[in-house]
Amino acid sequence: MSQFIPRLNIVLIVFALYACSKPPTTVISIKPTDTFGSPLVKPSSTSTPTLIPPSTSTPTIRSFGTQIARTPLDQDASIFIPIETTLLHETSLTDLSPDLFVIDLFADTENRIESFRYFSVYHGNQGNLFSLGEFINPDRFFFDGTNTWVFGGFPTTNTRYAINPSIESVYEFPVCTDGWDEPSPFGQWVGSICTEPGVKQDGLVVVEIVSLLDGKRFHLEIPSHDDVRYANNFLHWIDEDSFIGLIGLNEEPCLVSIPKLGMLCAPELKEKPLLSVSPLGTYLLTNRAIGATWIKDIHLIKCFHDQKKCDPIATLNDEYTSSDMMYWSPDETMLAVDFGDHLTSTTAEIGYYDTETWTYHQVSIFPRSSGFFDWCPDSTCMIIVGDPSYILHLDGTRQEIPHDLNNPIALIEVP
Repeated sequence: MSQFIPRLNIVLIVFALYACSKPPTTVISIKPTDTFGSPLVKPSSTSTPTLIPPSTSTPTIRSFGTQIARTPLDQDASIFIPIETTLLHETSLTDLSPDLFVIDLFADTENRIESFRYFSVYHGNQGNLFSLGEFINPDRFFFDGTNTWVFGGFPTTNTRYAINPSIESVYEFPVCTDGWDEPSPFGQWVGSICTEPGVKQDGLVVVEIVSLLDGKRFHLEIPSHDDVRYANNFLHWIDEDSFIGLIGLNEEPCLVSIPKLGMLCAPELKEKPLLSVSPLGTYLLTNRAIGATWIKDIHLIKCFHDQKKCDPIATLNDEYTSSDMMYWSPDETMLAVDFGDHLTSTTAEIGYYDTETWTYHQVSIFPRSSGFFDWCPDSTCMIIVGDPSYILHLDGTRQEIPHDLNNPIALIEVP
């Protein structure tokens, strides 16, 4: 779950989420994908609840490391439950002219209405997409060039929500753990590792995968030792077909392929908590401690395929690596850093490491109330949210965004 405070800091109270002066910092920019896109039809009373018609193609199964089992649940029926609420759809992203938009969430706490608004990054264009007569704590906003859908839910419960504004449908569904679930990059799935951190396993680790397209779910059953006590349930998606989780026999991270029903593990990374995976699946950002100092290592994802390639290709060991607010550019050529001591500093320094030399480059300094929000889709600039908000170019020049942003949750490019 996310976020402008880092992902680990979970927001417990709705009011605090919207009253917070600093917006979330980890938001996935959604690019068009050919995975989805069929016209959406409002389901009849007898139809299976669905957001977007799923693909009917059958994946090809190939050998991939340790084999795992896939078990369909609920007799392959949808677990989506329609809920009674008011959803007022006003504008579709497809109705807008090509532009780059911040999707901003406004909460009317008195009337319990959440409004999803769009603001052009470059122009004065703005408006309402839709409003919802229910607080769902939206966590991800997806747009594939045609369809829009939203995933949300409060991390202190196991109830989640899937919303399709164009057909005015809101569904709720359960996940197997509270607050550890994670949607895939383009919103096809939400995954949860169903073990309890620190609890002994019974010879099996279960990963639950729920389709955000039609509400069908299945379990991936992974062999484990009975005495393994996994430290956490973090799941890092690589793409729509694969993810990394701390699920190895010896508590090491493993790369799981859903279509190939197999996993590859990397024992060399056991003592290095995984912070993030680069957008194209090339790099791993890991953390390790030397005394009271945290050091960041960069590994190649090839480590899961060839243990001879597990040595770090770079080690980031300077004052900037004390920050956990680090963000890959879409083209993977840069790793942005939002640096500043949250307790004492009055400023936030924005910079980046280039992935050719892993040299740090300072870009600009802002008040501490401002912070990194997202990369521009072409990796040539960053969006800095504050009062005011800016487009920050890599040479340090700024362009003020002509809107007051309340609680931005996504950066969307409309083609």
